[in-house]
Amino acid sequence: AQNFLYFLGTQAFTVPLLILSSILMMYTVALANCYGRLISELKRQIETVSQADFPGKGSMRL
Repeated sequence: AQNFLYFLGTQAFTVPLLILSSILMMYTVALANCYGRLISELKRQIETVSQADFPGKGSMRL
C-alpha cells in the first residue's frame, strides 16, 4: 500500500493524469459550446414560428 501511495506522487502518475484531465476538460467545453449553439438556434426557430402569421390562422372562428 505504501508503494502505491508513493507511485501516486510520482511524475509517472501525475503527468498522464494531467494530460487525460486536460483532454476531458477540452471535450466537455467543446460539447457545452456545441449544445449552447444548438439551443440558441432552437430558440430562434421557436421565435420565428411563434411570430409567423400562417394563412388561415384565424379563419376558423365559431
